[in-house]
Amino acid sequence: MIPATHYRHSNRLSLLWLPPALAVCGAIAFVAAFVYAYVMVYVPVVQLAFLLPLLFGAGMGAVIAFVLKKAKVRSPFIATGIAFLVTAGSYALSWIPWTYATFARADVPGLTFLDVLWPPSLVAMIAGIYETGAWSIGTGGGEAVSGVMLGVCWLMEALFVLGVVPFVAYGVAAGGVFCEKCERWCTYASDVMRLPVSAQRELAPRLDDRDLRVLTEVPRAQPYDNPFLVVDLAMCSGCGETNTLSLTHVHRTQQGNREQIARTRVVDHVLLTREQAEWVRRG
Repeated sequence: MIPATHYRHSNRLSLLWLPPALAVCGAIAFVAAFVYAYVMVYVPVVQLAFLLPLLFGAGMGAVIAFVLKKAKVRSPFIATGIAFLVTAGSYALSWIPWTYATFARADVPGLTFLDVLWPPSLVAMIAGIYETGAWSIGTGGGEAVSGVMLGVCWLMEALFVLGVVPFVAYGVAAGGVFCEKCERWCTYASDVMRLPVSAQRELAPRLDDRDLRVLTEVPRAQPYDNPFLVVDLAMCSGCGETNTLSLTHVHRTQQGNREQIARTRVVDHVLLTREQAEWVRRG
């Protein structure tokens, strides 16, 4: 069997930690459903309501994936699938408080929250919103969006919420290095070394082959270099047996008063021994 040269997730999960993690995810989904519903109803700018579904989906995907990583889920696909299902459940649940808040905002007499908890009543109330509209476009009291156009808006909202979840959740879940021996996530030592971009063609293949001598054969980047290469380490603080090195291309650009940083992975998590990782960290 050829020994592994690069770290890859084991795609395992902890049966001990998964149930409490799912309970936490459920609690987050429940609270998020009510927060999202009321923000959607009382948002001060109607046009902002089209951004909220994206923010809701991205936030749920990131938070759920983060919780699952803390529960030692090392499968990005399982974490992404759970994040998608939890977010879908939270979005479906949000229709209950959203319907109630929509009618409450209109000061409907005799309204109670029990009305939206009874499924036939909830369906009838949503059908009424579909026919009469839930909001008006513009600030001049324009005609409310209703009927087919409102249905299209609801469909787009669902696509925005659920469409962004897999990308964000997978990005969070796929990151990090997990030590299977002591069952903990490794700690990062970032930016331990900066190297010039001109050395990338020599660095990349030799680091992929775990030839660390190349780090002593190339010069260091100057403080004013842009772009430049950054060496990052992930090191197990427990047993010390799982350690990786990554090389990233970094490019800084200035847009007005904001600095934009673009990162491109050149060498991805080459496995090192503890001695090699300590040698690289000492520079």
